[in-house]
Amino acid sequence: MTEKSIFRRQTFENNKAKSVLIFACPFGTKIGLYRKLIKGLVKDGYSVVAYDFDNQVLLSGEPSYLLNLINEANDDINRIIHNYEVQGIANFGFYGTSLGAFVLFNAAAVIPELRWGIFNAGGNIARGVWELKSTRRAFVRQGYTLDDLDKAWSKIIYPDFKHRDKRSRFIIMGSKNDHVAPYSRLADFAGYITNKSGAEVDLKKVIGYGHNHSAFIGLTKCRRLIKQLDLKS
Repeated sequence: MTEKSIFRRQTFENNKAKSVLIFACPFGTKIGLYRKLIKGLVKDGYSVVAYDFDNQVLLSGEPSYLLNLINEANDDINRIIHNYEVQGIANFGFYGTSLGAFVLFNAAAVIPELRWGIFNAGGNIARGVWELKSTRRAFVRQGYTLDDLDKAWSKIIYPDFKHRDKRSRFIIMGSKNDHVAPYSRLADFAGYITNKSGAEVDLKKVIGYGHNHSAFIGLTKCRRLIKQLDLKS
């Protein structure tokens, strides 16, 4: 797969913005679905850089596609941040949902400029893939087991978070009824981030009925939570 087929990026500029928000869409959805929300974020004072992802990243049944996505998304976000820093912008945050949360989990690990952000309905990608019938079927057809995915993706499930010199804050959101990324497993990720990076991590429980509904409920809280979390001075 080429870079263009792995992800798509679209920028929504606020010419007066002093902050940039990286917005990553859930698996199976496109940027256009969130245009109203993104325009609201622009109105709130952010330039928004939005990403969506090709479904074949998980439906191909090949673990290497997700590894490529993480590497290329990290490189792209790094470039975006550098370009904005040249313009004098120093405040960078993010909001990612489902697959988007996992992509930004890895970006936050290696890009210390991402000092604050929200992971919505994200968790252990291997177990999440195994809980969804369509994605599990794709990997089973290629001969992979859950243990295989755990091993293939071990370095992106638990990336090596860089320590933050300045205080960083993250929120992890989930629902106990989300079988793909259950709330009961999220404390492990919160503890991992704090231990590795020194960042402050809060867990927030939403009332959702399944993965998609939990992700949707989290998205309805996006603008309010960002206003509370943003570290801009």
